[in-house]
Amino acid sequence: MKKNFVFLSFTLVCAVTASRAQSPTPPAEQITVIRAGTLIDGSNASPRKNQLIFIRGNRIEKLTEATTQIPANATVIDLSSATVLPGLIDSHTHIFLWGEDPAKGGYDENILKAGIALRAARATFACRRALEQGFTTIRDLETEGAGYGDIEIKQAIEEGTIPGPRIFGATRAISTTGGYNLEGYAPELEMPKGAQLVDGPVEARKAARQQLEHGADWIKVYMTHRSWVDKQGNLVSQPTLTVDELKAIVDETHGGRKKLRAMRTTESDCSVRWMADAIPLSTDWKLRTRKSRKWPSKEPGIARRLLRITATGLPRIRREENATGRARRPMRLASRRR
Repeated sequence: MKKNFVFLSFTLVCAVTASRAQSPTPPAEQITVIRAGTLIDGSNASPRKNQLIFIRGNRIEKLTEATTQIPANATVIDLSSATVLPGLIDSHTHIFLWGEDPAKGGYDENILKAGIALRAARATFACRRALEQGFTTIRDLETEGAGYGDIEIKQAIEEGTIPGPRIFGATRAISTTGGYNLEGYAPELEMPKGAQLVDGPVEARKAARQQLEHGADWIKVYMTHRSWVDKQGNLVSQPTLTVDELKAIVDETHGGRKKLRAMRTTESDCSVRWMADAIPLSTDWKLRTRKSRKWPSKEPGIARRLLRITATGLPRIRREENATGRARRPMRLASRRR
């Protein structure tokens, strides 16, 4: 119990330091030195003991032994009784979602009863909490009806207005009509949706352009929606985007030098039969250009013959785990040049 308290104390101290490090660039002469009793740097097989971490401005300058002389004008943070490690990365967050307890209204409660100002306040709290828990980088994969709020929260953090981790935002995400919540209400009611819905490659391309224009770091697409168990006992899902719609989104995303994340819930051929096994469960993928290969117009078996998909993510994040804890298979996807 005592060890846990020491680690939590360290995390809180480093969180404050990290938030300062992500504020506007400080004067070049500002030097901070952290005394680390134990340092896990990720490059050595075992932790290093009694280390000094020299930080100049908002950059780590060097790691040295504790015997190294410290400049007289340096600010010293003493963590000699704690374990120090690099900031954590959460590659799938939704800072604008605030609990989904069915007894309290579930997902719909976020969209229907919380105004955008309240949701922004909650997102601000979520960012600070993430930083205090040791996460210095997060990838926010859709605001769930809060528009481009993740990018604006990111801006507030970068300008030093609020504390929080570095954010890579996916803004609104993209699905199709009938392919995302809110659902189940009277048909004459126009209900708000948690994602940006498109129909056809023209709308798909426009949605990607809009999201990129407003600062999206990633573009997220939903490849499946409703799920059910078929007569053979297999879990299958309703497909959403067509090949042509996906091609348009991919084309714009990589034309803007950004990456695409595809999300689906099953491995059933029924769910994405036009892409075969091209997109693993909830796997990030990056399209790589091949001059000798082109997209056919409407061919169901396209993926197996033409595409290779690879899992990609934030720095040092290469694979994710599914609900069972098993790592998902990395694959690679190739596409035509823009």
